[in-house]
Amino acid sequence: MNGRVTGIGLVLGLLLMISGSSVVFAQCATSTSFTGSLRVRNGIGCVPLTVQTGSDLIGVQNVRYVYEYDGQREMPVTTAGTYTYKKPGEYRILQLSEKEGLPLRACATVIVYDTIPPTVNLTACGTQVTLRVSDSQMDFWRYDYMVVRWDDGRVDTLKTIPVAIGHTYSTVSPRRIQVQGFHRYGQCGGTTTRLFVPNQPAVVRGLDLLNAQTGQLRIDNPSGTPLTVERRLGNGVYTKLPGTLSGNAPSTNVTLDSAEITCFRVVPTSNCPGESPSPELCYTPPNQAVADAVYLPDAFSPNDDGVNDTFGPVGKLPPGDFRLTVADRWGRIVFSTDDPLSPWNGVLNGQSLPTGTYAYQLEIRLSGGQISRRSGRVQLIR
Repeated sequence: MNGRVTGIGLVLGLLLMISGSSVVFAQCATSTSFTGSLRVRNGIGCVPLTVQTGSDLIGVQNVRYVYEYDGQREMPVTTAGTYTYKKPGEYRILQLSEKEGLPLRACATVIVYDTIPPTVNLTACGTQVTLRVSDSQMDFWRYDYMVVRWDDGRVDTLKTIPVAIGHTYSTVSPRRIQVQGFHRYGQCGGTTTRLFVPNQPAVVRGLDLLNAQTGQLRIDNPSGTPLTVERRLGNGVYTKLPGTLSGNAPSTNVTLDSAEITCFRVVPTSNCPGESPSPELCYTPPNQAVADAVYLPDAFSPNDDGVNDTFGPVGKLPPGDFRLTVADRWGRIVFSTDDPLSPWNGVLNGQSLPTGTYAYQLEIRLSGGQISRRSGRVQLIR
């Protein structure tokens, strides 16, 4: 039969024309047929993949196709020049035709890739996010590379998979992160989208009084990050309270001071970028206004010039028992009096103390037994 083709000038050879990088098989000709010409467009791509087929031979007739040829059964046969593959896999197209009464056959392979989304695990720490990216497909069908779009203009290409990759955002705005797998031939693949909300700062939303000494803090914690509660009395320093809070709207009972301003804040337990203590919320007891009404200077200069030589209350005091205590920077008591008419002159045991900042506490016990306190600092200048 092959000699017959040559004799009539049909030097057909292997005229399988493929676009889309489809692989061609020439083993379709049999001892009773000749090699035809099969043209395939979009021979490699992702599911669903629609291919277009045709023949480049002039005068060819009765062109028909088996789009899922298994090498044995030549059916089902169709004359349609397009076909859509709806499942991933490697397929073989068989083309049957005739020219000048001679049967012709040609084959081509079509590769249909899956679009299984990449596997993406996300962990967050403040404004920093880490993605662990992997591909669950079998070896031949794995993605050649992946592209990460961070939703802030940055794009990364991953050529080694699995891999962990991190990124730190400059703001706390929510982000839609996309990871798309790509098959080199076909330039297609599945996409995984992850919504990333950076750890929004927690806020102490309110304080509900349960009794004179106890309140309940209400906290907004959008990110759910673990928190600790810190408390400060007067002008003192913050100290951490026992326990850890979690969840998006935690609450906790706290102890209040009935005589001094009590402030609270929450602090993330991690050291993640963008995380910091929350703004403070302060409780002022009803009696605090008594001590606040007492005027105490913030500096004095004991140089016997008759101006600001002593430190003590100025003006009229409210009725009640009075005590003023002064300490140095190490917490040592350097002055204490319960007589509002006996101010401090900057001396301890007959020795003049050096220039510096000293802490004081004013305490007034009211006639009803309530205590009003006030703390602050005073500058000694020489």
